[in-house]
Amino acid sequence: MKWYRARVAAALFLCFLFCGASLSAEAAEFESLDLAQVKEIVAANKGKVVMINFWAVWCPPCREEIPGLINIRKSFPEDKLVLIGASLDEDMGALRDYVKKTRFNYPIRLASRDLASAAGVSSIPHMLIFDSKGEVIGNAPGYVPEDALRDFLKKQMESQ
Repeated sequence: MKWYRARVAAALFLCFLFCGASLSAEAAEFESLDLAQVKEIVAANKGKVVMINFWAVWCPPCREEIPGLINIRKSFPEDKLVLIGASLDEDMGALRDYVKKTRFNYPIRLASRDLASAAGVSSIPHMLIFDSKGEVIGNAPGYVPEDALRDFLKKQMESQ
């Protein structure tokens, strides 16, 4: 009986070990983004507008907003705008498939709980925008139409 329990325990251990490794490997495809990293990104990009878009694959308004964000990224040079998609997805397979299909032209990272909490994210999509001095100039939930966002960003960049 001891031998049987030892084999079952070993089998369970290996299952947990490999299942955990598989989940970690999936999540490792996407870099994480936490509050400290956002502070570093903003500090390293003084003189640029930094925009963090919180979203998820399962969110219809998020998916509707993404083509406009891709166009926004094309519209402004990288020396003026930093745009990062901060995914709140837990299903890494769905996220991986959506990212492959969508052809983002800006980085997609996994938002940490501390970042979402610090930004006050209670619903998505949610936009967090820093001006060229590193001050928060936008922090709100809801779908933002491409034209309205483009006009807002253009005004911010002209006032620098």
